[in-house]
Amino acid sequence: MHRRKPFIIGSLATVGLLVFWLLVLTVSESFDHALNQFMDIGIWIVVLSGGFGLQVALFTFIKEHLRGKDRKQVAGVATSGSVSAGTMIACCAHHIFEILPILGLSTAAVFLVRYQTPFIFLGIFSNLIGISMMLLILQRHGFNPGRSFFKKLFSFDMRKVRNVTLMIATLAVAISFAFTAVNTTADEQSPLKPAQRLETVVNDENSVSIEVTPLEFSFDEQVRFEVAMNTHEGDLDFELIDVALLEDDLGNKLRPIEWVGSPPGGHHRSGVLTFSKVDSRTNQMKLTIFNVYNVPERVFEWALN
Repeated sequence: MHRRKPFIIGSLATVGLLVFWLLVLTVSESFDHALNQFMDIGIWIVVLSGGFGLQVALFTFIKEHLRGKDRKQVAGVATSGSVSAGTMIACCAHHIFEILPILGLSTAAVFLVRYQTPFIFLGIFSNLIGISMMLLILQRHGFNPGRSFFKKLFSFDMRKVRNVTLMIATLAVAISFAFTAVNTTADEQSPLKPAQRLETVVNDENSVSIEVTPLEFSFDEQVRFEVAMNTHEGDLDFELIDVALLEDDLGNKLRPIEWVGSPPGGHHRSGVLTFSKVDSRTNQMKLTIFNVYNVPERVFEWALN
């Protein structure tokens, strides 16, 4: 049990941070929105949570290894871990942008949304720096690993590894923030197109008719579609939010945020399907509904003037 303690605590820290991230998204939007976000950027969230968990495991191991030897070193490790955790929380916190304006923090909300990628980079490199610092502490205190992998790892000068990691992290994060700032400035300077009324598009295949009408479209608003589905054979027993995807001509893909309307079942269903805002440079958007009544794709397209 003593040897397994760092592994158990690190695993709990990883799972705890993942649960925290899901709770933030669920509270600010919905559980479906949280799952959709996880499908989009889940790999990065897993990497960030795993890195944090590894730091917690190393911190626990170091406390045991250095017990009674050097309290200052242990305190330094704790600081490193808390910095990384704070970075992870900052990275996740951009998802509460929907409620920040209500609190009068609209400027912070815009910043966090637009700088999501740099925050992810910051979190990843913060983890790497924290891990390298802990390995350096172990090396300085003569930790002698028994396994070949760790022997090879500790054959490197961890002080140099830490310094190189710090330099690469500083450069990568600075470039990421600068690149995002340049793109954001370009987007702000490009004129927004006025609100448009787009035509209804109908798909009628395999005994199911689906009519999609974009509600008044504007680039500075969420995209909403009024959807009417009708059939006289069987039931419309699918979740529309799970089978719909919005794409633009820039290659961006958006999953639905919300469906407000009839629940699955019955011959006739209607409601409003909502997506996030599309890029202001978009000239064409396409809504695809997959696998309804054995039709692989039902496509609805609009040109944006």
